[in-house]
Amino acid sequence: MRCLLLFLALLTPPLLAQPLELVPAPEEKVQEDRPCIQVSWPEGAVQAQKCRLWMNGREVTGECLRSGRFLSYRPYKAPAAGTVEVRFQAEDPMGQPLEKSWKFLLAPGAWIQNLSHDARSDLFEDDTLQVQFRAPSRGKASFTLGNLGPVEMSEKEPGLYQGSYRVKSSDTSLNQPLTAHYQKGDHQEVAVAHPPVKVFGGFYRVRITSPADGSLVEQNFVLTGHARPGSRVSVIPKIGFSDDIPSPTTNSNAVAGTAGSIPAEVDEQGDFQVEYGMPILLPGMQVVMSIFAVDAEGNRSMPTIVRYRFK
Repeated sequence: MRCLLLFLALLTPPLLAQPLELVPAPEEKVQEDRPCIQVSWPEGAVQAQKCRLWMNGREVTGECLRSGRFLSYRPYKAPAAGTVEVRFQAEDPMGQPLEKSWKFLLAPGAWIQNLSHDARSDLFEDDTLQVQFRAPSRGKASFTLGNLGPVEMSEKEPGLYQGSYRVKSSDTSLNQPLTAHYQKGDHQEVAVAHPPVKVFGGFYRVRITSPADGSLVEQNFVLTGHARPGSRVSVIPKIGFSDDIPSPTTNSNAVAGTAGSIPAEVDEQGDFQVEYGMPILLPGMQVVMSIFAVDAEGNRSMPTIVRYRFK
């Protein structure tokens, strides 16, 4: 009897000599966050009911799908990115133990795309920071800035998440990265926006609401803005000419003159307006305005600079 068993064993090729299929393949780079791990074999080469599987040292056999030709496992929760170690154990038809171990690299693609913010300059008290990014729809999104936040973001259209934050006087965040956070199901992801954002909440500046900086304006127009309630605003205009249209000055970039300081009172809601106009217009004429405010306690704002070209 023992001779017969030995003879049959010699006729049966070992498991590792069979065309065993491993998914993912050894050393393969996988971009899925929950990859399917599977071992397949020819019919009858393995005793399927005795197969076992480990992932990163934890046995997952009880969570696998199995048939007479494969054992398959997909993690319920996304494992950490990096190297994943897999070990497979089985028995051949003769009851001989068989084992196969391999590794693959888990490097899921980023779900957060096109992350951006509008802080092109320093942010002061009452300035607004706008943030947006794209990711799969129906997720949960937010952003943080240093120790500020988290600020919840909403899905304005499928896959587009937007959020805003208005700076308070107590906020300070110097060159801290803005970090976006996204979650959908068991997938969680963070991404850092560039450039860093500078927040100086202890300072304030006048915010111009209309016309927008860089606008084309009429010969006579109304400047409106927002400052601390009860402040007194000063608007200092300087008249010059654009450098792409010939001007009557010897230096097209030179400031032709100033019109003095124009005062304005800020109401209880923090709003103010200034009427401004030119007696005559010359080709290429423009005005650059430096605007600042002094509040009721004598605190002076950082200057706000706007530039307008006349139609």
